[in-house]
Amino acid sequence: MRGNLYIPSIDAKDLYLSNNYIKTVPYGYKLTKKDGTYNFNKYINSFDYSLDLIELREVAKKIYGKKDSLSFIVKDKEYSSKIINVTFNYAVKEFNKTAKNTYVRNGYNLRDYELDNGYATDIDEDGIKILVAIKTDEPFYNSIDTALLPSFFSCEYDKDNMTYMYKLTGTIKTVKSAKELRKWCYKNGFICNGISYCRFKRSSGSSRVGKCLFIDKRLYPNMHKSEQCGLDVQQGDALDIAAFEAYISLPTSSIIDTINIKPENFLVVDDYESIFEEEAVCTDLGNDGWLVTEEKNMKISNSIWDGQSLIDVSLMGEYSSKGMILLRNKFFKSCCFNTNIQKFFKDNNITEISQLNGETIATDIRDIKVITTPSSIKFYKFGNLKTWFENIYQYFGVVKHDKDTHYFNGRMVQAHYQLLNTLQLSKDEIQEIVQDGIDYINLINTDVDVMRYHLKFKENEEIETDNIMKDKNEIVYKLLNYDCDFHKTKIYYDFKKDLCRSYIKNIKKGHVLVDGTYATLFGNPYEMLLQSIDKFDGSSILNVGTVHNTRYEYDTEILGSRSPHVTIGNILVTKNVACPVIDKYFNLTPNIICINSINENILERLSGADFDSDTLLITNNKILINSAKKNYKYFKVPTRNINPPKSKRHYTFDDLADLDDKTSNNKIGEIVNLSQELNSLLWDMVAKSGESVDSQYEYIKEIYYDVCQLDVLSNIEIDRAKKEFPVDSTAELKRMRKKYSSLLTMTDGRKKMPYFLGYIADIKKYKNVDRKDYQKYDTTMDLLHICIGNRRSSKSKGSNFLSLAEIFKPLEYDKNKVHKQQVTKIIELAKDTYAYNQMIAQNSCLTSEEKHIHIVGAKEDLLYEINRMKINEHTMFRLLWTLDEQKNSSTRNLLFYLLFNYKNEILTDLLKQYNRINTYLIEDKDGEIVIYNCKFAKKSSPKANFET
Repeated sequence: MRGNLYIPSIDAKDLYLSNNYIKTVPYGYKLTKKDGTYNFNKYINSFDYSLDLIELREVAKKIYGKKDSLSFIVKDKEYSSKIINVTFNYAVKEFNKTAKNTYVRNGYNLRDYELDNGYATDIDEDGIKILVAIKTDEPFYNSIDTALLPSFFSCEYDKDNMTYMYKLTGTIKTVKSAKELRKWCYKNGFICNGISYCRFKRSSGSSRVGKCLFIDKRLYPNMHKSEQCGLDVQQGDALDIAAFEAYISLPTSSIIDTINIKPENFLVVDDYESIFEEEAVCTDLGNDGWLVTEEKNMKISNSIWDGQSLIDVSLMGEYSSKGMILLRNKFFKSCCFNTNIQKFFKDNNITEISQLNGETIATDIRDIKVITTPSSIKFYKFGNLKTWFENIYQYFGVVKHDKDTHYFNGRMVQAHYQLLNTLQLSKDEIQEIVQDGIDYINLINTDVDVMRYHLKFKENEEIETDNIMKDKNEIVYKLLNYDCDFHKTKIYYDFKKDLCRSYIKNIKKGHVLVDGTYATLFGNPYEMLLQSIDKFDGSSILNVGTVHNTRYEYDTEILGSRSPHVTIGNILVTKNVACPVIDKYFNLTPNIICINSINENILERLSGADFDSDTLLITNNKILINSAKKNYKYFKVPTRNINPPKSKRHYTFDDLADLDDKTSNNKIGEIVNLSQELNSLLWDMVAKSGESVDSQYEYIKEIYYDVCQLDVLSNIEIDRAKKEFPVDSTAELKRMRKKYSSLLTMTDGRKKMPYFLGYIADIKKYKNVDRKDYQKYDTTMDLLHICIGNRRSSKSKGSNFLSLAEIFKPLEYDKNKVHKQQVTKIIELAKDTYAYNQMIAQNSCLTSEEKHIHIVGAKEDLLYEINRMKINEHTMFRLLWTLDEQKNSSTRNLLFYLLFNYKNEILTDLLKQYNRINTYLIEDKDGEIVIYNCKFAKKSSPKANFET
């Protein structure tokens, strides 16, 4: 099976409580409800289709046999409780909240008690009566003996209603902190559903948010042996556990496919470090342990092929048209670029293995299909190539490949506020940048053909009339392609209004469309080929200050920005040049950009970039380029001069718990936010001075140095999952905030913040006007909000709507054939699902990702239930008619989605009574409709007249 597994997510607090009841429960934590059915609300994480999942399925078959199974299927979804995602968000307290307003004493299980008048008591081991559970904030007619109440609970009496109410009035004492729970979990494991679990592994991404995977102990020995790839790491061994843990998780990455690569296909050449000196803004670790940033001449070292490989086109199979594929295996992660390796060998008369410069087990030159370096084969840090070859999977996982953006057939790319706010743009320039988006919104709002183009339409695209419709956009798109007056319905009007509102919201977040793409970084490609035949002399075919990309014309300037983009010195302005030699041996796409990092501080400029599939936003937008060039020479590149010390860790549960705890306190969000506060302050100071950056640099350079320090700090935080740095990010942020507190604090004590950050905070539901004063700075993003606020929109008529049901009314409609019970049941199911999703959306304990999983899962479950029903065309018409009823307004969108995803072809068949729309938009240099500087015309569709 190639699908994902849905797995439970449980907090360590709940695992500890359920595994430490005074009345021992061998079953441990229960993943079932009281009635014994599965509690699917717990299955909110997924174990993605990956090399590890393929291995896990095989191991489970071997270990379980017929006695057990790895997974089970319910409603077409595959679930497994044999892998559990554990979070460490909460501490264990003397009394723990286990249900709404319900607190239970540590060591006691609420399932064992009935609350009488809002409380339950028991006798402890010393024979003393104690409170074990209590319900707060609800009235009861009788009260507990207040002597039994701990100091943090109180009892209030309401004379008017003659009721008692318990209140939480103090701080409940912590029994075990989240850090201590992690150590307990790692050391002891836990029991869940009667099965013993132990720590398995964590990915770099999961570790940054504190999550870790645990596995059924029966499966662990085989999986652990596999992940070690021939190593024999024992408890207590000295080990760089940060690197080891990061590398054993590589096969857990989600993959889309596998390809076969034989060990004899590999040639491993040495990595190359380009070492040079350059003026930069250098961040060092001072003698006192604090970061120090200053502008100086410093030594820079670039690993010019870090994380990349060359793969012969003959190995790429169905991906041969792609510029790169990102591959995974045990201790292997590499971005493999489409290369004509064998052609290069032939052109250079390389006919024998002995002519190669590197390590290989091949005996025939024709077998060499992959050229890589130790930076991709992480196993070199722990063992040798022979051991790696003997223990890797026979197939490599394909994680992804390069692809076009989603905007205008890959022609446009979405910028972001981090880039825009590091550019010194005038209000007029910003207005010009956003105007195309505003004009486009007006066209969407008033022209159905433009809406159809926006949603999906491509010239000569086949219109599928099946009923497998993934989302609302696709449903609307299909309906708009029939001459059924769907654009006159309330559903369409609301859809259009929401879409335009979302588009404006996106622009306000800085997501402005510009000509460009996200291009994968490819470092010194030709030099890597030369290295394979020992002809690389340390020089580059691409000069300093140039790149090679097939998307843009040669000898033109392009701008580049990588994410996270923290400060002004992260902007790249470079010249795109022709390079016939690169084009000869590399099968590039417009989404690959070849760069040179020999004697050029480009990797630090691009926020610590490497070549393991890092992407660069590139654009030829003249406004952005000219703005960047204006100040390019003043703001030197922020450069890190801090290296992690040699690891002193050991492979023990204590060290693993300590490492993961420190890694989980990730500060990347705080760092980026503070950098934007300081960037805004810097540009506001320049604007208010009325002078140029040249004359103001001495006054603003200290702010710039501090933002450069934040850039370095962001890279340290990103790398923390695999490297340990002697830097206390929390303390550094606190110190920097204190430094700027006088400048960024209002007289009423509120923190002064850029207006646009307030808008973003509002969207993410953490805006706090009581503590923060959001003011408009003279900076790009705040000026953008002014420009958007001044826009004049074109509006369409919003009355006299056509009923959606009328479009789908059967020719021989018979109200007596309507199954009213089905109608009632479907509406009630939709209302229940809507209420559930609203509850999930407002649950502050869930992450955005978890909310999304819950909400999508609820919709899928509802669709599954409806697809089990046999709905006739008369009942379907009645259901569509309910969409226009005011009482169903809250569930209108949900019902619309459901009915048009119904498995049979009732609605599809009814659509066939209409002709297809006979006009569509096509790019035309003489066209009169202008969308993002590209002219379009309306043409008649050659498929307008089709048989129905």
